[in-house]
Amino acid sequence: MFCTFQTSKIRFILIISIFLSTTFSYGQDSVRTVLEPDFLFRYDLEELEDEENGIVIFDQYCEGLAGKINIRKDRFNDVLDKEHIDYYGNGKMLHKGIYDDGALVHFKNYFPNSQVERDLRVKKNKPKELTCYYMFGEIRERMVFDDGILMLHEKYHYSGRLKYLMEISEVGYLKIEQWNDEEGTPLKYIELINEDSLIYEIAEMYASGTVKEKGKYVYDPKVDTFQRDGKMVKYSETGTLTAEVIYEKDEVVETIVEEVSETAAATENNMSNIPAEYVAFDLNVDGEISLEELNESVNAFFDEDSTMTIAQLNGLVNYFFEQDW
Repeated sequence: MFCTFQTSKIRFILIISIFLSTTFSYGQDSVRTVLEPDFLFRYDLEELEDEENGIVIFDQYCEGLAGKINIRKDRFNDVLDKEHIDYYGNGKMLHKGIYDDGALVHFKNYFPNSQVERDLRVKKNKPKELTCYYMFGEIRERMVFDDGILMLHEKYHYSGRLKYLMEISEVGYLKIEQWNDEEGTPLKYIELINEDSLIYEIAEMYASGTVKEKGKYVYDPKVDTFQRDGKMVKYSETGTLTAEVIYEKDEVVETIVEEVSETAAATENNMSNIPAEYVAFDLNVDGEISLEELNESVNAFFDEDSTMTIAQLNGLVNYFFEQDW
């Protein structure tokens, strides 16, 4: 009888202890929730910041900033609504967002030094403009939307020089896309030059800024591809023409200057003793610059897309007369 009573008493004490422990723990969480919303959502910058794109962890909850929108929930698995704040491990604010049934409609992210990392403006619950910054306030990226559709995208080097540009035309086609180096010099670009016919110019440059290859293309929206259509030219790093071909719907219709690789040109130069900067003008690859080849080079100099300098042309003319005939 006594043992039974003692056992029941012990069980009762254990139940009360467990209840009090659970209640106290829940009470602590409740206090923390009031004082610091989402107490468990704490991050270190190293866990969040992508070297290329910045703090994009919250972009996934906004329609138009990510491919597929995710619905955000709190630690109780309830869908977030209205204002929500996330913190760094040191207690400073990381993210302050306004949510509508789990979807992010406005927010600001912050660096640990309290500098704004990105700021999203919205219109009718769709992104209108997103501006991102480096840690000390320099602009890093800017995106402008029209009814949630990205129309302008700019990226900047830390120096403030333009790194990347993408712009969509009013009718919805790519207007220009350009990649620049640290100095802001274009490395490659795709530019719409005839909106009615969807004709583009695509060019790639050497690190020096000299044109490497440039040509006309037609964009086919049905299959989302570019086809060579028109003149395509290639140049050596010194700016001399190494190839000129006319295309029609990706098919060669005329070869004006047969392409000579720089390696082949250099090899031929060693055999013919033509200086490397003039090898490209030896069109028939016979080891000398003929009068016809000189005339062709002079005519090419006056083409609007020529990258040959007057100094290079003068050097070629002088070399022509200095040859040992």
